[in-house]
Amino acid sequence: MPVEINSSTPSNAQSSSPNGDRLENGQGIPATGGVDNLAPSISTHSPMENTSSSSSNSSTDPNAITVTIADHDTPIVILYGPPACGKTMTLVRLARYLKDKGYQIVPDKSFRDSQDGGYKNLCDGFDYIISSNDAAKSTSIISFMLVKVLTANGHPLCQILEAPGEHYFAPGNIGAPYPPYVQRIMRSNNRKVWAVMLEPNWENDEIRRNYVDNIKKLSKSLGNKGKVLFVYNKVDLANAETTSDTIKEVADLFPGIFESFKNLNPITRFWKTYNCDLVRFCTGGYNQKVAGGTTYTPSDDAYPEALWKKLMKMIRG
Repeated sequence: MPVEINSSTPSNAQSSSPNGDRLENGQGIPATGGVDNLAPSISTHSPMENTSSSSSNSSTDPNAITVTIADHDTPIVILYGPPACGKTMTLVRLARYLKDKGYQIVPDKSFRDSQDGGYKNLCDGFDYIISSNDAAKSTSIISFMLVKVLTANGHPLCQILEAPGEHYFAPGNIGAPYPPYVQRIMRSNNRKVWAVMLEPNWENDEIRRNYVDNIKKLSKSLGNKGKVLFVYNKVDLANAETTSDTIKEVADLFPGIFESFKNLNPITRFWKTYNCDLVRFCTGGYNQKVAGGTTYTPSDDAYPEALWKKLMKMIRG
């Protein structure tokens, strides 16, 4: 049976530009698919230095975390996936792209406890961090935060949550319940898009099966305010180069991953098989420096552009 998930992705990892492709149902789909020495004013030291220990210590116990969603109207995009799957650099790449396009990217300082000095420093230094080309520091610093995306004139479009992957899926602790703060976000009145991270050749068959089970659990918690966008990250490592081939590759690597989203509507199921979507993505290139650390080179703008379009379509739909 043909898979009919709409996908907008570049066909190659970093040098491709948008081009045309079609899924098996004949629907036309466009195939389109992080920080260096800026001088922060908040401290005599880099915000990364100020944040590294206090921010990580404040979220050691996920069951003790208290968060506040002050804005109950603006939709939330949750970057969802296991540790080291690319959530942080996806946020960095998307934020950098949106800032270049004139959007405002503003950390929500009320999200964490006001006494959390590490989170305050992280918010104050966010622009510095996403502008840096030191990828290793970005991934170690941005570990748990909420940012808001606004138009140039201040109209809110969405909120993006980046949280530790082990709070969603920990390969060594299969079946663990979501931490209380995740459950509260799930029950909030905000519309939500769960950006579920995937990547080629990830781990082994057993862990991938467990991850599929985890996503099935997530699907049961969505309600009528939640949607899922699968983000197939690191497409420079994938074999598939077209959207239809990518869907097949994902289905082969993660058997049953789309089944929880099967469209049971007796009418719309004829042209829309699943109630989810997929986008190919690449954050960029990473090179080890002789002196230590990693230099980050952002991917082609076609990738964050395709991701942003998909997110906006799901939010507005």
